Amino acid sequence: MKILAVGDPHGKLPKNLRGIIKKNKIEVIIITGEVSCVPMEVFAPRELKKFGERYSYKNFKEMVKKLCSFKIPVLVLRGNAYVGSKEGNVITKRIFSK
Repeated sequence: MKILAVGDPHGKLPKNLRGIIKKNKIEVIIITGEVSCVPMEVFAPRELKKFGERYSYKNFKEMVKKLCSFKIPVLVLRGNAYVGSKEGNVITKRIFSK
């Protein structure tokens, strides 16, 4: 089985990812954390937190859509950027509950 491991993409995947998958006959993708971007607004004053949360969620949805388009299994491990803060846990729960 051919596995592609991607570490902390932070909302960006290689432009040629589809070609890499096809050329190497990848059967599974494993992402080791931080799928979506981690906006600094998450750690900013209260009035900016909702912006960061919405952006991170939107970015996550876009990443999932692209990853699903490859039609192979994808395993995502939770990253550490949101761990340890109340705001981070709220964002993580919202993202992974959808």
